[in-house]
Amino acid sequence: MRTNQYIGSDGQYHFVYVSTITDNQNVKYRYVGKHSTSNIKDGYVGSGTAIKQAKGKGLHIECKPFLFFDCEELAEIYESYWLEQLQNDKAVVNIRFDSHNTRVAKSQSDEMKKRQKEGIAKAKGKFKGRKATVDNELIRETLATGLSMRKTAEKLGYSLSTVQRATK
Repeated sequence: MRTNQYIGSDGQYHFVYVSTITDNQNVKYRYVGKHSTSNIKDGYVGSGTAIKQAKGKGLHIECKPFLFFDCEELAEIYESYWLEQLQNDKAVVNIRFDSHNTRVAKSQSDEMKKRQKEGIAKAKGKFKGRKATVDNELIRETLATGLSMRKTAEKLGYSLSTVQRATK
């Protein structure tokens, strides 16, 4: 049984929030986002470009969660919904507003992280890539016995183009 009504079934808090950025002239801007965490009091205020710039300038940022969800996917859907609703609001400083671009950006980010991990593993000698399924040496040895390319392909169970590629 969950002791906190806002915590998801996975033990995480998933919520849509509004961060309010107050500049030196007391003008307020808003940043809408989604966050998942196991610690609701982690001090998270957002991670977008506008938030990073505001932090760099030492501006006051206050984050208020306003919708809690049982899973991360629902929080993402509602974040996209609210960004679409607020796209004409000049006080909202999110860079991308439509949900399609948000998802593309996230998937591009995930792909970059995956490639980065592979590159690090490769540099450490741990990532070898996919194992070869074609034995080029066996193909060359079989061809050296005098068998034609077509007969070699049949005998070894490869296509003719695979045998031709192995001879290059």
